[in-house]
Amino acid sequence: MTQFHQPHPPANSLNGQRQQPQNAFHSQSGSAPAQPPAFAPASPQALSQQRNTPHAQQGHQPYANNAPAQRASTSTPKASAGEDKKAYMSIKSHGKQAAVCVSRDETQGHWKTVSLESAEKLKNGTKEYAWKTKKIKIQITKTELPIVIGVLLGFLPACEFSNHGDENKNFSIENQDSNVFIRVGNPAKKQFNACPVPFVEAHLMGMLALAEYVKNFDGMDCSTAFECIKHLCQSFYAKGAYPGMKRK
Repeated sequence: MTQFHQPHPPANSLNGQRQQPQNAFHSQSGSAPAQPPAFAPASPQALSQQRNTPHAQQGHQPYANNAPAQRASTSTPKASAGEDKKAYMSIKSHGKQAAVCVSRDETQGHWKTVSLESAEKLKNGTKEYAWKTKKIKIQITKTELPIVIGVLLGFLPACEFSNHGDENKNFSIENQDSNVFIRVGNPAKKQFNACPVPFVEAHLMGMLALAEYVKNFDGMDCSTAFECIKHLCQSFYAKGAYPGMKRK
C-alpha cells in the first residue's frame, strides 16, 4: 500500500500551522496596523452623490470655476489703449527755428492720408515749440499724397503745393545735399516755418505716408504701392512735370 507522507511545515511556520502573509498595513515590529492612506476609494454613496452635482452634469471638473463670474468684464482693455496710441502715430523732426510733424489723418470722404504740421520754436530760451498756439496744419490731399511720398523717399527732387483751405496755406518739400528741406506757410497769418529734416527722419515720414496710402486700396500691399509710386515719379521726372519745381 502506498503511503503518503505529510510534508514538513515551512521554516517560518509555527506549531505546524502555515504563517499568514504579513498585511501591508502591519509594521514589521508587530505593532498595531497603520491608518489607511488618504486616497482610499470612495464609497458608492459618495460616488453617486458626486455624479449628481452640477459640475459633473455639465462635464466639468469640480472646483474648476471658483473665479468670480464678472472678473473678465472688469479687466482693463489694454488692446484698445494700444490701438488709440497707434491711431495717433506721428513722426517729428526738430530744427533750430521750427519743427515739422507728419501724422496719420483722414479726409471727410474717408480717404486715408497724412497731415503736415509745423510750429516755430519759442523764443524763451527753452527747447519748446509753439504747437498749441501757432501751429500750422495742412492735410495732404489724395492727389498730393503719392507725390509727397515720392519726394520723401527720394524718387523726386521736390514738390510744392498751395491753396489749402480758406487761408491759402502752402508747403514745399525739397531734397537737398545734406537733408530734406520742408517749408510750411500760412500767408493769412503771416506764418512761415522752415525746417531741415535729416534723410532718415524724412524716410520715416515717407513710410508712414505710404502705409496710410495703401489702406485706400483693398488687396494692395506696400510693395506694390511702392513700385507704383516709383514708376509714377520716374514718369514725372522724365517729363519735368512734377508740381512746383522744374528739373535742374
